[in-house]
Amino acid sequence: MMFILVGGTKGGVGKSTIACNLAAELASEGDTLLVDCDEQQSSLRFSQRRNVEPRVQAVHLTGDIREQANDLSEKYMHTVIDVSGADGSELRSSMLCNIDQMICPILPGFFDVEALVILSSIIKDARVYKPDLKASVVINRAHNNMNVSTSKDAKEFIVKNIPDVNVLNTVLKDRVAYGYGSAGGLSAREYEKKMRNSSPAGSAILSLLKEIRHE
Repeated sequence: MMFILVGGTKGGVGKSTIACNLAAELASEGDTLLVDCDEQQSSLRFSQRRNVEPRVQAVHLTGDIREQANDLSEKYMHTVIDVSGADGSELRSSMLCNIDQMICPILPGFFDVEALVILSSIIKDARVYKPDLKASVVINRAHNNMNVSTSKDAKEFIVKNIPDVNVLNTVLKDRVAYGYGSAGGLSAREYEKKMRNSSPAGSAILSLLKEIRHE
């Protein structure tokens, strides 16, 4: 069983895309719930557009979601929470849920790494009440050009300056399969299979999931 939170204080970093892809992959193992705490309800709409098996159940929750999310998670094998990019009750309460791991997506740029400093302070606050809270950063939408070192630079900065979070080895690159797949209610891997293409985006999500599970 997995209970994953995908959240942070910076908007536009691909939290919903990652949450939906993780949920779609986990659904192949058993009933999976996607908890959408974003007012835009992107994850909820993804679930509604998904007309393939395995289905992903979704619910929209706001405010202090802790009790509701914990209760709902007991009914599913896996649960993924998608929280909007803001410091609010949804983010803070979701960090206190019975989650196994918090995943914090960031883009490999200065403003995103800077926002992580604020998030690390919120994580510290949460650990007063949940000392075992595990928080990991994943670099998202990395440049496909191997000669561009922004991802490497971002990782090094985080390791040296933000010790309250773990930096995952998996790096998610900027792939069109994430966007086109989400638009059709598909994971990136499902979209790439449908298009009979190789699956670099889907493989990256599977790598991320394995790393979350310490496999």
